[in-house]
Amino acid sequence: MKNKDLFDYTLSLEYDDMQKLVKKIIESTGNEKKLVFSIFTDDPDNDKWSPDKWRVKLPNIKSKEPVFKGKTVFGAKYEGYRGQVIENPTWKEILVEANRAADGDHIFLESIQVSKVKDGITYVEMWFGS
Repeated sequence: MKNKDLFDYTLSLEYDDMQKLVKKIIESTGNEKKLVFSIFTDDPDNDKWSPDKWRVKLPNIKSKEPVFKGKTVFGAKYEGYRGQVIENPTWKEILVEANRAADGDHIFLESIQVSKVKDGITYVEMWFGS
């Protein structure tokens, strides 16, 4: 599954505001932000694009609704990270997991994809860029 198959890109923000929101969400849990959230697309409704006002569409990371139903485990093969089981994870939990997995070289969360479902647990891989 690709990102567009998993999520509706329903939130529209300026790029800098998106990163500030991610920082606020992560830091609200007592963690220091390392992550750069990169699951977005250009906002096709933005007809006044400029580098300092880059508007993007992204999944609604403000939502408190579960992104995945049931038991879910997040991992990042490249970083060798495997998280704990999370029940009905919201974007807040996903961002915190991704922030934990981000290392000094790979901090751009570019994709999350279901890799398998086994024994009632959904395994989701996080893909990072540098």
